[in-house]
Amino acid sequence: VALFELLTGKLPFMADNVAGLLASVIADPPFHVSTFIAGVPPELEAVVIADFLIHVLDISNPNVAQHHATTLAVLEELGATDITIITVFNKADLADVVTKRMAQHMVPDSILVSAKTGAGLKELANCCLGLIADQFDSTLLLVPHDRYDVIARLHESGNILSQEHEEGGVRIEARIPPIQAGFFAPFAVKK
Repeated sequence: VALFELLTGKLPFMADNVAGLLASVIADPPFHVSTFIAGVPPELEAVVIADFLIHVLDISNPNVAQHHATTLAVLEELGATDITIITVFNKADLADVVTKRMAQHMVPDSILVSAKTGAGLKELANCCLGLIADQFDSTLLLVPHDRYDVIARLHESGNILSQEHEEGGVRIEARIPPIQAGFFAPFAVKK
C-alpha cells in the first residue's frame, strides 16, 4: 500500500470507513499503478500488487520488537497469517553490531537496509524479484562461454531455473522480467 501510494499519490483501495477499507483489502483486487501512471514497467507493477508484504521496521527505534509483534498480531486478526512477509529493518546505518544481531535473531531471514545510504536495497529488490519471478514465462537461452557478462546480468535481473554447461555455451532456463527480454533475446533458443 505504501509503495502504491508513494508512486501514485492515491490508495489502492477505496472505502468510506475503516471496516469498508478492511473488507476491500481482503476481497477486492487493488487498482493497478498503470491506471494512474502510463509506462510503468511490468516488474514494478508486479511488485506493487504482489501477494507478499514488505514489513519495514525502524531498527533504531527502542520499541522495534514491540512494533514487529503488533504488526504480526494485526495480520493474525485480519486472517492474513499465510501471506509471505519480507521483514526489512531500515536505518541499518544507525545500528550497532549488537542491535543488528538482535534484529536478525528476531527475524532470521530479515534484510537490513539503509534508505539513506542504499545499503541492502539491492538484496531487497532481488528478494522481491524472486517472489514475483513465477509470474514471468520461462525462456531458454544459450549463452556463449565468452559472454559471462550476460550470465551475470541474468543472475542480477532474472530467476535462473536451470543451468548446464555444454560445448556451445551455457544453456540456461530462466524467468526474465519483460523489461529485460530485449537484452536476452539474441541468446534465446527454442525449447
